Amino acid sequence: MTSTNPSRLDAVWRRFAHFWRNYYHLSAVIVLEFRQWITMILSISVLLNLGMVFAFSFISGSREPEIGRYFVSGAAVMSLVTLGIMMVAQDMAQSRRNGAILYYASLPISKTAFILAVVTGNGIAAVPGMIITLLVGSWYFGFPLALNPLIFAVVPLSAISLAGVGAAIGLGIPNWRVAGLVAQATMFFIMFFAPVMIPFDRLPAVLQYTGMILPPTYAAQAFRAALQPEITATLLRDLAILAVFGLGSLAIVARTLKWRLE
Repeated sequence: MTSTNPSRLDAVWRRFAHFWRNYYHLSAVIVLEFRQWITMILSISVLLNLGMVFAFSFISGSREPEIGRYFVSGAAVMSLVTLGIMMVAQDMAQSRRNGAILYYASLPISKTAFILAVVTGNGIAAVPGMIITLLVGSWYFGFPLALNPLIFAVVPLSAISLAGVGAAIGLGIPNWRVAGLVAQATMFFIMFFAPVMIPFDRLPAVLQYTGMILPPTYAAQAFRAALQPEITATLLRDLAILAVFGLGSLAIVARTLKWRLE
């Protein structure tokens, strides 16, 4: 009994260390792949985020701080939706098209580490745009920024909770053009038919119910709560829900999607 427990702990530790090395090196590879495009990616991310903030401000005809806080946090979450769904799906579809996925499939790595590395690599380009959006939005609408330390958990959990969807689209749809269209359609559905940019009570009853099963709903709620200094039970609940979505999506990717191409 005493001899098996240490050996089991040893095995678990070796697996974790192997997973961590995979994740670290894959993240470095993915960042290096698009380093020459980082300026363009960052610029487009900032323009898209600020464009959403100003467009919804013009539509509402108001610059009240509370409304602004809603729009700014929604735009920040939409950048995570773009990261978790559209960019992951496009990266996976492109890897299928150019054969890169065959190279990764030949390595002794896990799909989970690869998906997390793709999220991390794209997140490095997305997070600066989120910060600029928060600063400009706070100035434009005149609300103070009082960030909660749990925002450092909200951002990665929100992105990871959607990564499984993006990977399923990118690896599950053989045609890369169709995969891109499905990813974009999913992103626009979340923007206009989920309580991210639009308040929950403004949506029809059917969309309110569908919003309850979408991770971005809880990502938006958690992000808005994280713009306040207090740690509330609602924030902790939303973080727990995002963690369940994230673990579930990664588990589905690891168990059901084909790693090697036929």
